[in-house]
Amino acid sequence: MVAFFQYFVLIDPLGVLDSWNYSDESPCSWNGVVCGNPADHRVTELSLPNSQLLASIPANLGLIQHLIKLDLLNNSINGSIQLSLYNATELKVLDFSNNLISDELQKLVGGWRGLQFLNISGNLLTRKLPENLGGLPNLRWFL
Repeated sequence: MVAFFQYFVLIDPLGVLDSWNYSDESPCSWNGVVCGNPADHRVTELSLPNSQLLASIPANLGLIQHLIKLDLLNNSINGSIQLSLYNATELKVLDFSNNLISDELQKLVGGWRGLQFLNISGNLLTRKLPENLGGLPNLRWFL
């Protein structure tokens, strides 16, 4: 499921996705991909900070069922936070800081009940933050 991310990357000047080979049985050995238990191939983290990636956020990024950490800080990720990402109920860490993300955070942030760390600073987000963001019970760090 994580493999589709590569299709949304327009520029990868550091070659961080060079290890991503679709013929691999599992993405667990790919750069930036972490699996909770490599034997079952469940991706729990996608972490590609400081990679100089020019990309948009795939519409189905939130469909990675057991995603706990999404760290794409300090890239050139553009577009808006896709609706499917608000359904990533196991998400604990989300770091989109220092990118080109626009639009706004949706009221759907209420679905991130387990979220502990959220950093969306340094983007082009508009409007005020949704009121229910403050009601996330586990949120400890927000920028």
